[in-house]
Amino acid sequence: MLKNPRVVPRPLTTKEKADRAEEIYDSFANYLCFCSKCKYLDKSNMYLMRAESRVKKLNEEGTKCPQCGECAWLLGYPLGSTTGFVKF
Repeated sequence: MLKNPRVVPRPLTTKEKADRAEEIYDSFANYLCFCSKCKYLDKSNMYLMRAESRVKKLNEEGTKCPQCGECAWLLGYPLGSTTGFVKF
């Protein structure tokens, strides 16, 4: 698992989730998979479908966060980004 201290994750907003449900998204954005409890960054720089698949797999398999021990994986963007386009 990866940890990049320069990347602080945030969950998708309600609007971003609603847009995603309507299949409105930026396919080139940098999506993240992270622990919602402690913000441990599992993976970054993923395309949306891959990130969604990763989050789903970790939650379904009950994979615990190596930092806090919880199984609470979320899809997100880097903090401070409204598009997911950032330079790490």
